[in-house]
Order: sequence, then structure tokens, then C-alpha cells
Amino acid sequence: MRNHNTLKWMIGGLVCGLVMMACSLSGLAPADTGDSEVDLQKTQLALQATQLSIQADQLAATQTAMAVPAAPAEPAAPPTSAPAEVPTADETKRVNNVNGVYFEYPAWLASDVAASIYDAPPPNADDPYFLIEVDHRVFEFQNYSLADHFLTPLINVYPLEEYQRVNPGAAAQITLLKDLISWQSLGASRPDGLPFLPIFNAAQSFFTKVEFINTDSVNGLRYLTQFQQATYPIQNGQMIYTFQGITTDGKYYISAVFPESHAILEPYDDFEYTAEFEENFLGYLMEIGEQLRAEPDESFNPGLDALDGVIESLRVE
Repeated sequence: MRNHNTLKWMIGGLVCGLVMMACSLSGLAPADTGDSEVDLQKTQLALQATQLSIQADQLAATQTAMAVPAAPAEPAAPPTSAPAEVPTADETKRVNNVNGVYFEYPAWLASDVAASIYDAPPPNADDPYFLIEVDHRVFEFQNYSLADHFLTPLINVYPLEEYQRVNPGAAAQITLLKDLISWQSLGASRPDGLPFLPIFNAAQSFFTKVEFINTDSVNGLRYLTQFQQATYPIQNGQMIYTFQGITTDGKYYISAVFPESHAILEPYDDFEYTAEFEENFLGYLMEIGEQLRAEPDESFNPGLDALDGVIESLRVE
């Protein structure tokens, strides 16, 4: 069964999917007047506070513990094995040639990585483009270090040529990413939104902490963003670190998503929607983006430097 929620992200997203398509095809915006990494001029957000369909699916099912009758007391037996050791801060785990993919990750980041192959259904002529997918490799991080998060932490590996051939929205994202990799800069003219696959039924509200990552195996950029359909704050667990890249042989598109948090973000439970917040929403996004950009990479949870290390270790065959 597919665990990485691609269809859940897309279901019911015709309107917002078309927003993303419009942003993707709009090319590059006029030059910024400041140094902010946050370009919000063309961000299109729905104004009705809707819940994304995957939220309910990402709440872990709970189960009531059953009382077990106590066994008669017996002398305690000596332990047969040593207690499990807590991973040290620098302990590393490896995904070594799993479905032709190699990478490393800190032991504290996740207890394990579940690898699978997603078999995409045949495209239907009546399907909107954002529902069209291709077979691809999926690596889902289990027992992720950030307990409360919205999107599933994972890495997707897509066959690039096939994806851009069957899905015009994906083709637009791939073209934008290729341009940015070629420039190695956002340039004086900044995009309305940064490249992102798979296509969500929501819009990027902001982006910050943009850095290019280039290795012998992959080129791309990482950044922080949040996808949303309504005017609410940037939140711990809903904000994500993402890497969008292309392998150096041009065969594969890499999409990594890791939920993120930072101490400067206010708890969402304290948020009260007001007309004033909506009126000042764009200014709020610019301000919070600048504040996050000024914070050290290692001050995030998980640290951006640690997640960069995962991407830098990645190889695809």
C-alpha cells in the first residue's frame, strides 16, 4: 500500500492545482526591491479555512491498553541480553543499494527507512494533470524525530523524462528547476514559487533559507516552505524542509520532504483568526521569512545542516 500520500495531497485539488500550475507556468517575476528571499506578489491562497485531506490520515491510531493478569511471583531471572543502546549524536544509518538508491542519515532522525515502489495507475484522459503520476521509488522515514508533523517525511525518486512527458504541471516544475540549477541563483528576477513535486492541492505561502546543493550525483536546491489553503500562521510541523533536485545524469528527479520546526514560531493553538491578521498576512509572511532566514541552520529541529547531509550523501542508480 502506498504510504507517502501523493493522491491524498491531490484529491479535491482542482482549483488549487490550477493555481500551482499558473504559478509554475508564469515564469519569473519582476526584480525584487529588497534582499528578502520571500516573494509573495503572486501567492494565491484560498481564504476559507479548510482542512487538507491528509491531516486525518497522518494522526497515529491509538489503542487502549488491555489489562493482563499478573503471573505468580517468581525469582527474577538474570537478563539474557544487554539493554538497547541509545543512538549517539554522531551515529549514522545507511540505505545501501535499496532499489538502486544509497544515502545516509543520522540515527536520531528516524528509527528506520521503509523503501517501496509506487505503481502509478494508467493515466485517464479525463484526469486533471495533477492526478497523473508515474512509477517511482519511495523512501519513508519512520518514527521521525519531530513528533508532531503534518506531511510524511520521505524521499521520492521519479524518472524525469517520463514524468515531464505525461504531466504538463510536472514538466513546468522541471523546467523551472533546470533554469535555477543552471543559474545557481534566484537572480534579480525571482520566481513566484520555487520548484516542487509532487503537485499539491495547495499553494506555497512563502519560502526562505534557499541554498543550492551540488554533488557528483545530484544538483538542486533546498528551502523551507509551507503549503496552505487559508490564511493561518507558519507553524511547527507544517513548515517543511524540501530538496528538489535532478541527478547529474539527468535521469531522475529527486523530491525530499522533511517536516521542520523552530523555537521562534508561535504555537498554532494560540492563534486566533482576525480580520486584521488577514489584512496583514503578506506582511506577516515576509517578516517571518526574514526572521527564519536569520536563524542558524543548526537551530532548527531537525537541523538544516543535518538534512543537507542526507541529500549530499544521496546516489541513485
